[in-house]
Amino acid sequence: SGEYYHWVDNMNANKLTGQYQSNDQFKALERGKGYWVILDKPTSITANPRNFLNTPLTVTLSKGVLGWNQIANPFPYSVDVSSSGLQFWYWDLTKRDMISSGGILKPRQGYFVRIDTTTTITIANKPYFTGSVLSKKGALLKAAFNASNFWTGRMAIRAGAYEDAANFFGVRPDPSDASKLDAEPPRMGEYISLSLIKEEKGQLQRLASDFKNYNGATEQWWDFTVRDEGTGLKKASFTLQELDWLATNGMYAYLVDKGESRRIESGEDISVPLAKGDRYYSLVVTTNPNFSSSLKMGFNLGQNHPNPVSTFTEFHFNLPQAWDSQGRRLAKPYQVLLRMYDMRGREVATIANGAYEPGTYRMAWKPMDRDGHNLPAGQYLYRLSADGLTQSRKMLAR
Repeated sequence: SGEYYHWVDNMNANKLTGQYQSNDQFKALERGKGYWVILDKPTSITANPRNFLNTPLTVTLSKGVLGWNQIANPFPYSVDVSSSGLQFWYWDLTKRDMISSGGILKPRQGYFVRIDTTTTITIANKPYFTGSVLSKKGALLKAAFNASNFWTGRMAIRAGAYEDAANFFGVRPDPSDASKLDAEPPRMGEYISLSLIKEEKGQLQRLASDFKNYNGATEQWWDFTVRDEGTGLKKASFTLQELDWLATNGMYAYLVDKGESRRIESGEDISVPLAKGDRYYSLVVTTNPNFSSSLKMGFNLGQNHPNPVSTFTEFHFNLPQAWDSQGRRLAKPYQVLLRMYDMRGREVATIANGAYEPGTYRMAWKPMDRDGHNLPAGQYLYRLSADGLTQSRKMLAR
């Protein structure tokens, strides 16, 4: 009884729910495959004992479009597949959220698993009796760094009985150190979800975690969506968690919605509107207590400080953010060139040259020319160019 659906990964990668085969498209349930089962009331499903499996089962995982596969443990006992190095996700009906199994598959439980290349795994007919199932949080976090350079935080969204409470972000010396808890598993039915997002090769990638390299940046952005799929609710509660230490380390968090920002404290509940489909937001962690003003500043090159310059000075500039009509941040980097000229118009030094994402930057500089010599005393002009935008200011060396 009931309706059965099996994931087929051959759809548009921008559609999270994807494409499913329903039970009118297949004759029987197959060993090793997972299925969504939709019921009107609690129902017992009986399997024929003659069909029980007592030998290892090899399952082929196909790359497809997104790399997601829906599989199942065919045995009447838990098994350990952690040696595969893959993350296996199951649906928790109570939490209404996808949970990571920590590499242990429950008896006849269905799972989602994501791979980068087509491969096979073997589900051994060897019972696993000890250990515990890990939540998304437990599967990912070794420790929540509480220093300004390396740290981990968590975002949660809740509305009524629906929640998505385990979405991790932060800064690490090497993001590959994090568990491969990255892409957000497909869902089905009514739900709300929070997904960190990145665009790769023109396709929107939905993630359960997003860790950035520590590169000395004073401002980091994480873009995410809040998605409502058929709940009919109008508002949800957004919470930022595990970042109580931010203010004591001179750091601040801001929630940005279509260019408007508000400061948010760890553990604070923020009401956000729900509408069918995606609504785009950004979370910013910055050392700038005046971030809201900087966000509206636009393209700007500030006066270097100190000025006049003897042994050291600092330049600061702002590259403006932009949003599309849906409120999604356009994070395309600017091609930046910051150069120093003498008053005859001759270039004497290049201070910055490269691709910079929108945001506020500060750069320390020793007043030296291209050959490594100290700048002679006198007046200079420095000019910032970024994708057709240009500003100049004067500097005095002594």
